[in-house]
Amino acid sequence: MIMLLLVVTVLLTIMAVGMWAALKDLPARDPDDSSPGERRPASSPTASSLEGALVASLLRHEITPGQYQRAIERLAERDDDIHPFTVPPEGSVGHE
Repeated sequence: MIMLLLVVTVLLTIMAVGMWAALKDLPARDPDDSSPGERRPASSPTASSLEGALVASLLRHEITPGQYQRAIERLAERDDDIHPFTVPPEGSVGHE
């Protein structure tokens, strides 16, 4: 029981140090700088794929999770039409 407590304590300490390091690097936000509902555009690099652009839109709350899911489904259907997945015939392993 003491070993479990020791392991949990060490893991929580590691997580706390990691979170502290990540949060320390965030820029300080001036509360008078913008209204609570207003968001500033993130200064992140632009997405290099359609999936990345959809995720960025989702994170910026420009689309809903349902819209994201439908867009990804349509993207998968389009990809399946362009590059269909073919299953090899029964018995062919490739190492004959």
